Amino acid sequence: MSPSNENVPKNSIPVEFQAPEHRVNLRFPIAASVVVTENKSGMKMDGRISDLGLGGCYVDAMNPLPVGTDAQIQIIRGCERFEAQAKVVYSQSGMGMGLAFVSAQPEQVQLFQR
Repeated sequence: MSPSNENVPKNSIPVEFQAPEHRVNLRFPIAASVVVTENKSGMKMDGRISDLGLGGCYVDAMNPLPVGTDAQIQIIRGCERFEAQAKVVYSQSGMGMGLAFVSAQPEQVQLFQR
């Protein structure tokens, strides 16, 4: 027997048809500066991050890099600077991009975990 649709708003998407959450790690809201450097061209982009987790972050950017782009990321907050290799996994023009952390030096991982 299928569930009743009486209490479901007409414009909502049924749970069984909603896209699953792809994030493996929790993300936390944060405001910090970021410098993203595309590995191939060396082009640098300054921006802000709005959320951060062990697996990656979201960068607010008007002209985000395309999905699949490999980049170096530097997150700057106060006097601390976290650096890692990253890959663009989500990109929306005029909005921003989601970056997945690919690798980081051990001392950078320790800084991040603090």
